[in-house]
Parts: sequence; C-alpha cells; structure tokens
Amino acid sequence: MYSADKPIKTSKSDKIGRKTFSQQLANAIFDFPVGDTFVVGLYGAWGSGKTSILNMTLECLENPSKDLCDRDIIVVQFNPWNFTSCNQLIDQFFKTILARLDREDKAEKHKAIGDALRKYSSVFELAEYIPIVGPYLKILSRVLEGAGEHIFENAEAKENNIFLQKENVINALENYPGKIVVIIDDIDRLPNDQIRLIFQLVTSVADFPHMIYLLSFDKKVVANALRETQQCDGDDYLEKVIQVPFEVPFVKKETLLEILRQEFCELNDNEQDQTYDAEHWQNVFNKCISPYIRSFRDIKRYINTLRFKFSPLKGEVNFIDLAGITALQVFATPVFEWIKLHKDDLLGTSSICLDRIFINDDINLAAYYQDAFKKLQSKTFENDLLAVASLFQSFAINIEETHERTVADNILRNDLRIACSWCFDLYFTLSLDEIVVSQAVLNRSIREMDAPELSLFLLRLKNERNLTHYLYSIHARRNTIPVSRIRLIISALFNLDFDMHQDLDDNQDFQHLLHCQSIISELLVLISNKHERCSFFCDLIKNATPNIVWASA
Repeated sequence: MYSADKPIKTSKSDKIGRKTFSQQLANAIFDFPVGDTFVVGLYGAWGSGKTSILNMTLECLENPSKDLCDRDIIVVQFNPWNFTSCNQLIDQFFKTILARLDREDKAEKHKAIGDALRKYSSVFELAEYIPIVGPYLKILSRVLEGAGEHIFENAEAKENNIFLQKENVINALENYPGKIVVIIDDIDRLPNDQIRLIFQLVTSVADFPHMIYLLSFDKKVVANALRETQQCDGDDYLEKVIQVPFEVPFVKKETLLEILRQEFCELNDNEQDQTYDAEHWQNVFNKCISPYIRSFRDIKRYINTLRFKFSPLKGEVNFIDLAGITALQVFATPVFEWIKLHKDDLLGTSSICLDRIFINDDINLAAYYQDAFKKLQSKTFENDLLAVASLFQSFAINIEETHERTVADNILRNDLRIACSWCFDLYFTLSLDEIVVSQAVLNRSIREMDAPELSLFLLRLKNERNLTHYLYSIHARRNTIPVSRIRLIISALFNLDFDMHQDLDDNQDFQHLLHCQSIISELLVLISNKHERCSFFCDLIKNATPNIVWASA
C-alpha cells in the first residue's frame, strides 16, 4: 500500500528508533523547574521528522510512566497557521488554552487560571497597542458591537489595564502546582512576519510562570526570518529565547537502508521473480539507489513512486532496473530526462560511440559524458555517472567504469533489462498499450497454447508486423522452453515459415523468414538425441510442399 507523507502518531509506528529520544524529551519537560517561562526548541530540517517526534513526546506526556503519573501537567497544541494578524494570533492562542483548560476537571486551581486568562485575553480585544520588547507593536483594534465610550479611553489606561490583567494571570499560575506545556510546530513554514509574531507572543504577551513552550522549527529558516524582520542576528536572538535546544537525532544510513530493503521485499518477492540477479541488484542498489537516500521522507517519496510505476508494469520490466531508474526520476530528475533522450549513447549505438569503435579509438568518451552530466547542473554528477553505469553496461564501458560483468544481449532481453533496446522505452511509460506481446501471453505461447491456437497467434503477429518482437523473445527464452513443448513450437514456426515462402511481399517479410528459420535451427538443437532430431525435421519437410527451399537446410 502507498505510504502517505505524514508524521507518525504513536511510538508503535516508529521505524527509525526515535522513541527513546521522545521519551527523554518528555522526561526533561517533566523535570524542568516550575518557575519562570521555559522555552524548549526542537531543531531539524524540513522532512527530518520533527512532527513525529512531537507526537511521540505528546504521547509520553499524556501517558506518563508510573513514577511520573503524579505530576500535574496540561498539554496544549497550538496551530499557528490560522491567523493573518496579531489580533487573530493572540485571540486564537488564548482560546486554544482556555478550551484545553475547560476539558480539565473544575478544580479551583484550573478555574482561577482560566478566569485570569479570559480577562487578560479580553483586554486585547479593546487594546490598540501591545507592549513588547523594544518598540510598541501596533495592532488593529477589534471594536465590539454595543461597546461603550469607555472603550476609547487613552492608550495609557489601556496599557495599565493589560499589565494589571497579566499580573493577575501570573499570580494565578504561581499558585498552580503543575505545568502547562504549549507545543507549537511548523513555525518555519510561516511567512517571516508571522514567525516574528510567534516569538513576540512567547517572549512578551504570554511569558507566564509554570508554562513551558516546546517550539519546533528549522533553525536556519527561522534565524533568517528573524534577521530580516527584527534587523538583528537571528542566531543570537534564538539563543536568548530558547533556553534548552534539542537537535532532531541523526538517523544512521544503515537504518534507512534496512527500512528501504524491507519496503522492497513487500513490493516484490525476489524468490518469485525469474529475472532477479543478486549481483546486478547489489550493484544497482549500491550505486543507483543508496546514495540518494538521506531521510525517511526520501524513502516514502521513492517507494510511493516506484509502487505506482511497478503496479501496471509488473512482469513486463525488470524490477531491479525499474527501481534504479525510478531513483533517478525522483532524486536526479535532470539525469532521468537525459536518459530518455539518449538511448543510443546508453546502448553504445550512438554516432560518437560507433566512431570510437570503427574510426578513432582515441575518442575520450569518459570525458565527453562527464561534460554532458556537468551541463545538467548536477552537484553530484560523478555519482550520477556511476548510477547510470550500473544500469547500462555499454555506458559503463564507455566511461571506463567496471561493471559487475558483461551480459549477453539475449540475457538482457530475457531478463527484461532496460539496457535491452527492445525494453528501453517501456521504462518511461505507464501504458501497456505499447507492449507488443506481454510476458503473460509470451509465457502462455511457450507453455500452454495448443497447435491450432499457437499457429493462429503467430499468423496474427505476422499480419500485424509484430512477429520480429516475438521471435527475439523466443530466441532469448529458448533455454526455458519445456522439452515437451519444443516440437510443437518448432512445427508452428515451420508452418509459418512455409506460409511466408508463398507470399514475400517486402523486405520485412524476407527478414521475418530468415529470422524464423534461424530460431527453428536453434530450437532443433535443443532436441538432444541426434537421431530423433533428424527424424522430426524430415517429417516436417515431408509434410510440406516439395518445392520449398529452406535457407538453413
């Protein structure tokens, strides 16, 4: 099934070993002193798993261990996305906290805090100025319908009222034996001016005792935002505000790759895959997939794309090569687009490749392709070259990269490899309409069709000008044909050969004829007993017209 790019909710879904870190973070919050405002920062780049850690930390806070269950703690999750002005931010912030307090029991300690917060928050509905560190921050007043003229008293009285109500909140919280933990996530995704407002809220408007703020963001993004809006050093600003910084734990590459391998196993059963080649898989995995995996989010994006492509193409392409080319599609898109347009370069049949072989052996193809990949503006062009070489053996030879081994063309075709000219285009489409003969039909013709059905099938392919594709496939699969089916297939091809002798319309028919005779010769060799082979072939000729001229006779 597809994996949504969403954070996990509980530690049961943790695959990368961050449960312990989340527990330690929760324990630290339980142990922080209950004096002044405490601000904790969780730093991590986008996609590093911050929200997942917060969810597991929340789980630990709401379901503490036995030795912590007697601690009085209220957790509030504040979503900073739904505000466009300072008024809305403050209004939503206090409403969120009050709604959380209302869900608690009606103990006097909670009621006193709630009442103080309501009065404090109501003051901001009437205020024109909010005191902050530095210059006053002007906000739009929200005038309540039916409010009296006393609302419009001078600014100094309103400021004093704000301070008075804030002091009442502080007094109520100082007598509170527990803690209120406010979690604010995704701060780095807000516009710069809203990032500034969040920190002003934490440091000035709602800097209450017994309150712990757990702020999650990409430190670099937020520091840059504060640098622009506050006209100060963003890193210094954060150092003054964040009292306890935590970095998202680094996930070992080995852990990520092991998770990726498990995803591959769920997606494709190697034991049932007749095209699976362990050596080729190791080469593609190490050079074309592993170097691009840097986070758990990378795995989700990659596996979802691979699953989407593999579903319609299963059985028609080589899973290993599809996994490799999909990695380039997701993580090195310019390289993927280059591959689509340079089939001949990759298969060694382009003019420059042929010139090196037949005209000028001094042509430096390695330098030529290095320059081509540099022009793609890839920062990892050397790795990209190795990734592409792991899929295309001719390209590997041309850039002087050691390939796992040289594979014959018929094996490339039999294994449905992207390096086979007949299979290449299929890796860049999700439509089965372009498949001339599906692998399922090919297998049925080899193993199940009776003589009449097989003869009609071959005749249809001839009339549709698709016989060549089938003959190449039979050539590649010749060693997998059951012994009991060899005579039947030879007979069907021989009869078709006879028909083509009677009506050679054009050069393509003549090529079909020669190729068909070549396949018959190869299949005859599979009849190990020489006497039986000769007897069978003589019977074929006797049953045909005496005027037939068979090129391979």
